[in-house]
Amino acid sequence: NPYLNMAKNSIDKQKSWLYIHEANLNNLLFSHCNGNFLTMKQYLIEHYPEFNSELIELKNFQEFKIWNEELKIYSLRVIVGLTNIFNFIVNNSLCKNLVLKELKDCKVNIIEAFLPLPKIVNISHSGLDKKNSQFYIGAFGVPHELKFSLEIVQAIEYLNEYKNMSIKLLVVGYGANDFFKKYDFNKSYLEIYENVSDTQFYDLIKEVDLVIQLRKKPHGESSGPIVSALVLDKKIITSKDFLDKKIEDKVFVLDNHELDYKKIAEKILECIQVSSNVVNYSEIKNSYTYSNLVKLLDEL
Repeated sequence: NPYLNMAKNSIDKQKSWLYIHEANLNNLLFSHCNGNFLTMKQYLIEHYPEFNSELIELKNFQEFKIWNEELKIYSLRVIVGLTNIFNFIVNNSLCKNLVLKELKDCKVNIIEAFLPLPKIVNISHSGLDKKNSQFYIGAFGVPHELKFSLEIVQAIEYLNEYKNMSIKLLVVGYGANDFFKKYDFNKSYLEIYENVSDTQFYDLIKEVDLVIQLRKKPHGESSGPIVSALVLDKKIITSKDFLDKKIEDKVFVLDNHELDYKKIAEKILECIQVSSNVVNYSEIKNSYTYSNLVKLLDEL
């Protein structure tokens, strides 16, 4: 990773800051090790001695991911050891708390700075054949069990077949066809877009009435689709603790505890019934700008 190498080679460590997209940096470390798990394992054994006996038994990265499903290790200690940088810029308070927990024996400085909202211009019509009577929902990114992708589809099916709704779900992400073909549901409610360009991606967000992005266990990460949906003034449903608190107060939030398709359906129904006029992200747009981020970085 060029940015990790840049951080390793930085001269003034006290004035250097690491921006981390999320607290879970295991994939970053694996990439830094060029996909060599034995190298990665040596780093982990050195920095997480409390797990030595268990780590020694692991043979590959897949075994590590299964063993680490509950995230006993975030690899943050290794990244700090490699870079000797203890200053962090994170997306939200959840990420801040995870970093503090992982690095509890270190003195760290942490600044919260949510991603600046981009200017989205030159949006054209996506070619989506919209029907006035239908409500369009978008789920963006690679489908996964951790994103409640199946439960979202089941919620749409439930609303259409038992609540007399007319909803179309647009799933925009790589691997969507392979993911959903494994499951039995009415696929006429689903429209899949793979391999879209950035322009098409923005076009589709513009076309939908609601964006839904869920996480079973957020790690303090940001979400490109949510950032774009905020810019385009779309209704948003997301998971508790997935976003900065200021943003969470402006969108529709689901608690992941015992979340199933019926609870997702209830939240979708609530969101549909609320007038679009309640969507007001002006304060967020004025706060999360590139100029404000530059000002913050300059002050650091």
